[in-house]
Amino acid sequence: MMASPINNIWSASAPPCPASWRNDGPARGDDGISEKRLRRRRLRYCYAGAAALALLLLGAGVLWHESTRGWTPGAVERLAKAVCPPQTPRTQVEAWLASEPFPPEMPAFFQLFHKRACPWQGHRLEYEYHDSAKGIEYLWREMGLNPDDTGGCIVARIPDPNVDLFSPGTITLIFFFDRDDQLIKQYVRVWLCP
Repeated sequence: MMASPINNIWSASAPPCPASWRNDGPARGDDGISEKRLRRRRLRYCYAGAAALALLLLGAGVLWHESTRGWTPGAVERLAKAVCPPQTPRTQVEAWLASEPFPPEMPAFFQLFHKRACPWQGHRLEYEYHDSAKGIEYLWREMGLNPDDTGGCIVARIPDPNVDLFSPGTITLIFFFDRDDQLIKQYVRVWLCP
């Protein structure tokens, strides 16, 4: 086949390619950078992206750990309901609380330096029995119970509570008993420190 006269016209009148466009030298990018430098630049971007992704995953892991560490209200409620179901005698509940069921999640060495925002927030379980609702009627009201129809209650303050990611607070576990000292209800009360 013969070459068409149009192709011959274009090929004859086309100016020669500049040296930077030819493939006879080292490969270059659009801005005249060698392929080796271009590869290095792309690797730097990959490393920077991988480092940013690693930092993002690390931050998400730290947030997850901080929000689930220690005694959360859900963990306290699950443990209390599993160990002390309704109709449990008061002596058994007190024996369980005396056995330190909520050990501090923080090692003892760090407890020395741990700054608590709430001064009453301790590292040991504290509980007390109230034989009447005098002074703490609000607890019965929150649970919808009538203080005259029930017996006493045990109020336990959980050590090292984790109630919020950004604010310290307290977790109080309350056991309500009937007149025969049998457990009626339990209640986990959360309070955030201002």
